[in-house]
This record gives sequence, structure tokens and C-alpha cells, in this order.
Amino acid sequence: MSTQQSDSGLFVEEADDTELLIAALAFLDEDSSGSASAEDAFLSCPGIESCGSEHVHLTKEDDKTSPTHEGGDKFVTNEKKNRNAKKRKWRNAPKEELEQLRVAVEGLEARLAGLKRREDGSESNAMTTDSMWSQIADRQLKAREGSVRENARLRALLEEHVRTAKSLGRMLIKVQSTGEESRSDKRLRANGTSNPLDDPAYEATARQTVLDMYHEVDRIASDPRYQEQDLAPTFYVADLGANEEGRIQIEVLETRQLPFELDVTANALWDMWIHRHFGPLEAKDVQGIELTQDSFIRRFDGEMRTESERTRFAFKTVTRRFSEPNRVVTVAVIMMQPTFLNGRPSDGVYMRTQVWNIINRTTDTHGNPATRRLVYKLVSPEVFDTVGSISDREEDLHMLKTYVIGNAATGAESQNQVLENKLVESLASLHWSRYAKD
Repeated sequence: MSTQQSDSGLFVEEADDTELLIAALAFLDEDSSGSASAEDAFLSCPGIESCGSEHVHLTKEDDKTSPTHEGGDKFVTNEKKNRNAKKRKWRNAPKEELEQLRVAVEGLEARLAGLKRREDGSESNAMTTDSMWSQIADRQLKAREGSVRENARLRALLEEHVRTAKSLGRMLIKVQSTGEESRSDKRLRANGTSNPLDDPAYEATARQTVLDMYHEVDRIASDPRYQEQDLAPTFYVADLGANEEGRIQIEVLETRQLPFELDVTANALWDMWIHRHFGPLEAKDVQGIELTQDSFIRRFDGEMRTESERTRFAFKTVTRRFSEPNRVVTVAVIMMQPTFLNGRPSDGVYMRTQVWNIINRTTDTHGNPATRRLVYKLVSPEVFDTVGSISDREEDLHMLKTYVIGNAATGAESQNQVLENKLVESLASLHWSRYAKD
């Protein structure tokens, strides 16, 4: 009896080994045209003997006819049913699990990328002296590259003008004619209405306005749009429409971080205002009406050039500076009348601008001295000539408004570039003076 049982056990064990081999071959044949991921899941199954013993009878559907199971008992039949159930579950599980793993991996990769961006952003926005100097160096390099391109353009333009002038000279000599010099660039003066740039009443009003503006500094500095402490510059421009008095208003807001002490930045800005260094604006015919240590009133003509157009203005500025322990405030009322706009003479309209420059003492994240410059402008295009055609005045007013909105960002960037240039020059001068003493 024991001999028969041992023989039977040996027979079953050998049959199991045979079925294991058959099952493995059948599994490979069935999945060779399917997904490679399922094959990888089968090969990576932990404990290949146990995995194979569980599924060895499940890969061949004609096992019911095998002579190995003809003499099997009820226990073998039940075990086979259980293994069939495990086979169906095992065949479907790897694909679903692999898909879930892929989704999980994509989610983790997206989260990791977000964390990296947040970390990079926090590092780039960290208010350090090095980062501020890095931005200044980048802008200085861009400005120099722009100057090189502009010089090349002007050189080519000059050569073209020289050729044109020579050609015109030959034509004049040939025809032996003379002509009156064109004066189309003269302003078309309107009669009967006071020009605000010449009216003493406008000047007196502007003097009082700058005093009133100083009392509004705290309100302007508390604007929520100024509260962001990031290193990146902030700039806004918005058309506010008409106020209660029917006056059109355009709002411009700007912030800058500079790696210089308060006095250095404030003096450079004041020097820029005194000498009329406003980026693309070229000043001429300056008339100094009044000049003190902390105030001045001045009138001058100016020309603003861009790549596509040239615009001429007449200016009158009333400016005052107020020094405090931790900030320096410069307020100004600027009346600007266009005399040549959009390729044609202009008259009867002007632009009234209120400017607040607030320079605050601050430090970077390492405790080094720095300054934070807040700029707020309120621009109002207005009509002062009611004698001319209403349609012409409306057209001029619309062009002036469009010019202000379209050039606000460029003007702010140019003025900031001039300020940075002055600060860098002052630092270089200080370095050379110390070097000379040593």
C-alpha cells in the first residue's frame, strides 16, 4: 500500500513538472503577440516555483483530458478550480496594476516638476544683492547691444542722408533755382485761448498741487499692488476713464529694487531730473525759471524718438523733493504739449501728469543696504483750445491718449535704465577715487 502511494506521489510530482513546463510555454505563446509588460510581470513574479505551482494547470484548457487527472481525487479537482480562478485574476491584474503605476508615476513627476519650479521661482525672486546686480548687469548688456544696433542704423541712415543731400545739391545747381526754406515743422498757434505752459495761473496751481501731492504719499504707498516684495519689477498701466470732473485719467504704477543705499539712489534720481535725462527724450531750449536745492520750475522743448516715429513736445515742470529718515519723496506736475504728433503738427491739446517717486530704505535677504523705488503717475490728456475745429481737437486728444498708453512701458524702462546707468557710474567713480588715493 505504501509502495503504491509513493509511486503515485512520484507520478503526480513528475506530471506537475511536465505541466509546469507546458504552462510556461503556453503562456509565452499566448502573450508573445500581446503586451511586453505582461511578460515582464510574469518573469518578475516573486518565487518562480510558487508562482508556477499556482498557475501551472491554468494555461492549458485541454488539461481535463490529460491522463494525469483521470485517477485524481476530489481534492485535485477542487484545487484545479481554485487555480483556474487565480489564473483569470492573475492574467488581468498586471495590466491594470501597470496602468495604475503609470498614472502614479506621471502624477509624481508632475508634482516634482511643480516643486522644482516653485524652488527655482523662490530662488530667482529672492531679494539678494547678487540677484539685483545680476539683473542690472543683464539690462546693461542689453542696453549696450541695443546701442550698437542703433549706432549701426544711424550710421547707415547718415550715409543715406549724405547721398540724398549730394543729389539734391546737384539738382539745385542744375536748375539754378532757389526755394524758400520749409517751415512746416513750426507750431500752428491758436489765438484767443491761453496756453497752460505760458499762463501764470497754471503755474500757481501747479505749485500748490505738488504740496497737496506730498500729503497723499502714505495713501499711495499703501496701495496693495505695491505690497509684493518680489525682486521682479512690477508695472501696470490702466485707462481709468473720466473722473467726476469729466477729465480723462490714465494710471501708471511701477516698482523697482536697487542694490544701493537710500542717499545714493535719491541723489542719482534728483540729478537725473535736474539735467533732464529721461531716456529717449532729447531736451533743448531750456529755460530755468526757478531752481533751489529741493525744488525747480523749468520749461523746455523736447523730442522723443522711437524706431517708427518722432514726436516733439513743449514741457513745463514744477518739482519738489522731500527728505525723510527712511525715504525720499519727489513729486512733480508736468505739463506737456505735443507740437508734432503722428507725423503732423498738433496744437490745442496738452497732457497734465502728476508724478510720485517714493524711494524707501530697505535691505536684501542678507541684510545688505538696498532701496525700493515706487513710482505712481496720473496722466490726464486735456484740451485748452476751443477755437479750432471740434473734430480736430477730438482727434488730437485721441492720438495723445493712444500715445501715452502705448509708450508708458517703454518710457518707464528707459528712465529706469538711465537711473541705473547713473548709479553704476557713481559706483565706478567712487572705486577709481579710492584707487587713486591708495
